[in-house]
Amino acid sequence: MKKLSRTLIFFLIIFLAVFYCYFKIKVFTDDRYTQQDIFLYLLLTPKSLKEVPRISDDFYFIAHAQEFNGLQKSELIFRGVPASEIDVKIEKISNFIESYSDPHAVMSVFAELYNGQYELHVVYYDTKDDN
Repeated sequence: MKKLSRTLIFFLIIFLAVFYCYFKIKVFTDDRYTQQDIFLYLLLTPKSLKEVPRISDDFYFIAHAQEFNGLQKSELIFRGVPASEIDVKIEKISNFIESYSDPHAVMSVFAELYNGQYELHVVYYDTKDDN
């Protein structure tokens, strides 16, 4: 019985150490998720990115690791935007950004050619200073 409890304690300590290390390292990695990943979507997505007009059905989010300057960066990326529609889509997102009122949010939009199709990136920076 004593040996079993020592073994359990040993595995519990190892498990907790691995769990702790995982979350310490996770701080330095980006999370990529979709709106169907309900838990991540609700937890990581800033309100402003939730409200961005959906210009395509093919999109995903990236929650970047916090930058050293204290800014939290998140992105909404629309994939497969046709070249013939890219200017109209950028204008639609730009109009949303200009009309969005949040003194702590800085947003921008840009297009990037990827594998012959455009990706439209909506980048969000949270500039809150909690100090």
